[in-house]
Amino acid sequence: MNENNATKKKTSIIKKIIFLYTFIFTMSVAISVSIISINKSQKNTQVMTNKESIPSQNSTKNISINNGSDTNDIKQNEDSSDDGKVKLTNELVNKISSEDYRLLLVNKDYPLDDTYKPDNLVIPKVKMMGSVANENRKLKKEAAEALENLFSDAKKEKINLTFVSGYRSFESQASVYERKVKSDGATAASKYVAKQGSSEHQTGLAVDINSSPYYDLAEDFEKTKEGKWIAENAFKYGFVIRYLKGKSDITGYNYEPWHLRYVGQENAKYMYENNLCLEEYVEKLAAEKRN
Repeated sequence: MNENNATKKKTSIIKKIIFLYTFIFTMSVAISVSIISINKSQKNTQVMTNKESIPSQNSTKNISINNGSDTNDIKQNEDSSDDGKVKLTNELVNKISSEDYRLLLVNKDYPLDDTYKPDNLVIPKVKMMGSVANENRKLKKEAAEALENLFSDAKKEKINLTFVSGYRSFESQASVYERKVKSDGATAASKYVAKQGSSEHQTGLAVDINSSPYYDLAEDFEKTKEGKWIAENAFKYGFVIRYLKGKSDITGYNYEPWHLRYVGQENAKYMYENNLCLEEYVEKLAAEKRN
């Protein structure tokens, strides 16, 4: 009997030990599983956080507009093209010119009607070709005064300039274009002479100049000392060479080193320093307004 009791007692102790080990093992496994689960949860949370920090492909893009040495970032919108340039519209062009009349953009895409005539037209006191008609001697007053200063300072440096043509009415431009077509053909005429309505001369802000009243208006003007002086100094008086070299695909006209456009000193300085034609400058301003 005592032996049986001892055996039962020993068996009971063994069962308790086995139960205890089993319990400890089970708890260890449970704890390990919990730790693994927690780690996975933390990793998933970190991955989600990292994913959320990556901009979506559908988010607004910042597109760079390159204007010579100056670069401006604007938000892409429905008025922007793939290359980042804002597409000009009549509304934008009119808005910019209404804020600064000196930036009135006139070209083949944005013509003036036959009734447009600028106010405050005056005849600048500068050397002129004798054959210039009285109407074509005029410029808007602000442009005329700036041209007088330009001619005066040029003369001090022994640069002799001649005024060739200023304001032209819609009808006068039609006659100029027709004569060019008859002499050179329509294709050649379209590269240098604007059709009526598409000419900057109608604004009263454009002027053709030369180094001598006997020379024709030609690209060779850039090689003369007068042409070089104009290229380097016109902006100081608020003028820019309107049709720049290498920009004919933008302006629609071949290079004309003799054709100046008055835009005001601040605008002219920026355009000169960044090698911008008026179309590019107006696009830049339009982009800033859309930003």
